[in-house]
Amino acid sequence: ASLVSTGMSTNLNAMRQHLGFTNTQTALVLTIRSITAFIAALCANTYYRMGLKRGMVIALLVGTATFILFAAAGRSLMIIYAGAVLSGICYAYGMMMPASMLLRNWFNKSRGTALSVASAGTGLVSVVFAVLSALFPALYVTRIDAAMGVRNGFSRSRAGVALRKILITFQLAAAVAMMIISGVFYMQYRHMTSQQLG
Repeated sequence: ASLVSTGMSTNLNAMRQHLGFTNTQTALVLTIRSITAFIAALCANTYYRMGLKRGMVIALLVGTATFILFAAAGRSLMIIYAGAVLSGICYAYGMMMPASMLLRNWFNKSRGTALSVASAGTGLVSVVFAVLSALFPALYVTRIDAAMGVRNGFSRSRAGVALRKILITFQLAAAVAMMIISGVFYMQYRHMTSQQLG
């Protein structure tokens, strides 16, 4: 879920520059995601009744659908906004609610502190992934000949096609990694719930 959020944040400049969206249109993507995550978090009772296993499966499926929507969106702003809605649901169901659900099993007295530490860790991971996901394109783009970009168009050049293939491969690898991490998370949850708490 963090990867979905971070991936969206780092691509806002590309949406402005290459797709021609305005600052307002691209900022609205993050706003939609945040509002959707907030509304989904208000449905915490439904999530708790559903259970962690089903909630994580829903987050995984919604996260995968988010990647597919963003990949298929092209220049369609409405499809990008729909992806932002799914990203907000994925964030709420795949990060914050499972963390609070697991932490409340172990921390009776200092639940708020434990959840704030977990949330700070989530933010730290988001910052690290944002830097890593922006580093490669930034280093690669600085090596591009500006005259070639103006004359022939970078997106049709061999280097542009190679960059696009690398970024799509990275995005698909990230989606697979997200599925694997969700599976490991579920196995850890199953192990923790079957153990004595103290």
